[in-house]
Amino acid sequence: MRLSLLILPFLVLVSCGKKSAETEEQIRPIKYEEVKLSNGVETFTYSGVAKPPNETNLSFKVAGTLASVNVKLGQRVTKGQLIATIDPSDYNIQTNQASFQKEGAVANAKAAGVRIERGTRF
Repeated sequence: MRLSLLILPFLVLVSCGKKSAETEEQIRPIKYEEVKLSNGVETFTYSGVAKPPNETNLSFKVAGTLASVNVKLGQRVTKGQLIATIDPSDYNIQTNQASFQKEGAVANAKAAGVRIERGTRF
């Protein structure tokens, strides 16, 4: 036990000494190019698309062909503003077909002797 008490301080003193080995400084390679005046003959052309950071995708309740667009690219719009209109011809055709089907159903019901009251839906 006494021996370990004598060796312990010696080990502490020896371990606290400075390290004499110096670390070698690393030299990192770099890339460089000399800046020269341009003769105006060489040009560079890059293609790309500039997009805003706050672009909004649009969706519609009904499908159809656009009849008119009431805003220009990049123009600010407000809530409720009319942006575009859809060609109504497809919807007019569907409305007319539904009207003719209703008239046909009413005519068939009358021919069958069914009494149709006001407010009856088909």
